[in-house]
Amino acid sequence: MKRTMWGLLCGCLVLVSCSGGSDKPAPDSASGSEVVGDSRAGDDGVQPVCVAGETRCFDPQVVEVCNAAGLEWEPLDPCPSALCTLGACDGGQCVELPSAHCDDDDPCTDDLCLAYSGGCMHTLVLGRWECCSTNEDCDKGAQCGEAICDLATGACTAEAVGPCTKTLHSFGEKGSEPGQLKNPKGLDVLDDGSGVVADSGNDRVVVFSAEGTLVAMIEEAFERKLKAPACIHQSADGHLLVCDTGNDRVVLFSAQLEPLAEWPPAGYPGVLFYSPLDVATDASGNVYVADGAGSGFDEGNRLLKMNMDGKVVLEPQGKTGEGAGNFNIPAGLEIAPDGQLVVADTGNDRIQLFTAELEPVFQWGDKGGDLGQFDGPSDLTIGTDGTLWIVDAGNQRVQGVETCLPDCTGRTCGDDGCGGSCTSPFIVQLQEGFDIEECPAFGECDVEAGECVGWVGEGGKGCEPEGAAGCQDCDCQACVCEGVDPLDPSLYYDGADSDPFCCDTEWDGVCQFECMYVCGHSCPLPEVEEVQPTLQASFQFDDVPGGKLTAPVKIASDANGFLYVLDTVKSSITVYGVLGK
Repeated sequence: MKRTMWGLLCGCLVLVSCSGGSDKPAPDSASGSEVVGDSRAGDDGVQPVCVAGETRCFDPQVVEVCNAAGLEWEPLDPCPSALCTLGACDGGQCVELPSAHCDDDDPCTDDLCLAYSGGCMHTLVLGRWECCSTNEDCDKGAQCGEAICDLATGACTAEAVGPCTKTLHSFGEKGSEPGQLKNPKGLDVLDDGSGVVADSGNDRVVVFSAEGTLVAMIEEAFERKLKAPACIHQSADGHLLVCDTGNDRVVLFSAQLEPLAEWPPAGYPGVLFYSPLDVATDASGNVYVADGAGSGFDEGNRLLKMNMDGKVVLEPQGKTGEGAGNFNIPAGLEIAPDGQLVVADTGNDRIQLFTAELEPVFQWGDKGGDLGQFDGPSDLTIGTDGTLWIVDAGNQRVQGVETCLPDCTGRTCGDDGCGGSCTSPFIVQLQEGFDIEECPAFGECDVEAGECVGWVGEGGKGCEPEGAAGCQDCDCQACVCEGVDPLDPSLYYDGADSDPFCCDTEWDGVCQFECMYVCGHSCPLPEVEEVQPTLQASFQFDDVPGGKLTAPVKIASDANGFLYVLDTVKSSITVYGVLGK
């Protein structure tokens, strides 16, 4: 990608070359007077060497200052260059120009200079593949569809059933030295692009730059060594939570990696965690912990909801078992955009969905190797496009599940106002054969209220003719008899505010009609049977540079849509780009 700052820097060099190779004096950018060699003409015609304290840019990266005696120019230290900036002299002072050292001269990549390490990262421009002139130019290894070249834009597009992935790069190696990994179990990507790994086999947490350089390590907290940490998670406010699984605790760290709290605290009299395996937080500061099995059959295998003070705020949900809401090693946990919890129930080869109040909603999946089947799913994440990515560890792959944010426009009323339970972003389709009652004529679906507005059929409290005056506490009496209603009954009653016959003489079928059609009130909604949602996996990937995934255990995504997969056997992290269909 071409950088404008490179042109600016070249422009500086051109000016220097011109001033050095011409007999005409060049204007000094600081004072506006003319420089002739090392002398400067004054008003009295005397030509001192320079004016004390003035600065100039004779060299494009060095500021020169006239010394106190005004006798000569003295160069200062070269303008400092940072890892991602270039120091330059401009107007007699040092300025910072963006560095061009990461420019790969490819207009189809974003060239990112990583400020914390000085390394470069080249990523595909989001929404595009490589630039192309033929379809063959688009053969870049996507696993889920044929890519074609759009000649109108010169970019590749993927004709696929779902998002395609492309391996970008990998880093990490097996070992116990600083920067190496041994049986890593946890992974997250921080806001600054660096990755954090729960290096379980080495009893530590490791922080890497985006290109894989060691940044920091955490080996203890509160005078106790970490022991087989299994998860690492960054909360919305920048704190880090570590599942110190071998010590049956969760440790809270600041963004600067300083230990702030441990749950349970020292001297805690009971058992808070049996084997914490994963942590997730929501925007409201709630902390959810997936707790693995304890030593007894009925110990652990549950979910806990806590606050940032480490207090449990709800009764823990779950126990060992195969029933809804029970678990066999809940190894992965993710918060959906609607606040629900998605859990990788590893030993039961399924995914479970829970409300924010830890109530089970549904379960999906069974053991097998087909799409939609699992062999020990160990983790999951939700991409920026809403795709649910599931690490299918036993099948050595990652599965993608297309999800939907429901659009209820024009839908008929159901138990959620939209023709069924489609409020979760993970519900792709309703069960076959399910018929939902539509709002009859003159009825409209109020999506927010989740009910039909207008007439929905005969009957309902106060809607049947009673014979006596008034509707006997009918919900719409204020409209018919008092003219109180947003629809303004005077439009229908020849200028009157009410219907005196209905209110003073008899509440008959005509009054019932007025209640429904004129005032817009509805009778109770028909009962709707419970809808069980389903998920549908439609694509997968298993590639790493030069090979295949061996033992993927964790996955994370960042705000730019990139995926990061941790392979515990390879002790490496592979970064993937995601291209939409």
